[in-house]
Amino acid sequence: MLVNEHQEAGFRMVRWNAANDQERQVSAGMYIYMIRAGDFRKTMKMVLLK
Repeated sequence: MLVNEHQEAGFRMVRWNAANDQERQVSAGMYIYMIRAGDFRKTMKMVLLK
């Protein structure tokens, strides 16, 4: 999880350091991420190129 705290309304940007939950670098490839806020849920894909 990258952010788990209260956020005020507005634009937000989160940078991912391409590390997993054990702080090891992940491979290039396609990853699925989810944005959750209250009852809102959105799942999308991203491509990590190295």
